[in-house]
Amino acid sequence: MIAYADSSFIVSLYSADANSALALARVETEQPLLIYSSLASLETSNALNLRVFRNQLSETLRDSILAEIERDIGKRVLIPRVVAEGTFEAAVRLSHKWTPQYGTRASDLLHVAIALEAGVNSFLSFDKRQLEIARAEGLKL
Repeated sequence: MIAYADSSFIVSLYSADANSALALARVETEQPLLIYSSLASLETSNALNLRVFRNQLSETLRDSILAEIERDIGKRVLIPRVVAEGTFEAAVRLSHKWTPQYGTRASDLLHVAIALEAGVNSFLSFDKRQLEIARAEGLKL
């Protein structure tokens, strides 16, 4: 199975938080290959750096988590995907279609657009608005 994992899922999978047990259980049960977009990479790095800023995570632990992510990219557990220019156009279409109803942010729309473009089987996130859009677009949650 190939799934798209947004940054909320990746952060919970690789560092301890309220959703970590659920993320780990999902990965252990389904053992998906995870599409890891350049957007998710940026947001993951930023989320970990924010935890350092807030004294919730040491720089050493942040570096260890980022190294583990890189190892999993090397093992092809995480499959890197660069955000293509056309993805932004797809996100604009999603915005016109869904933001008036769900109040989604631009980055949420980009995650869903990347997943749709990648043709994944499943969408993994802990962001409720993102999940609403993914479901509305026919992705398995």
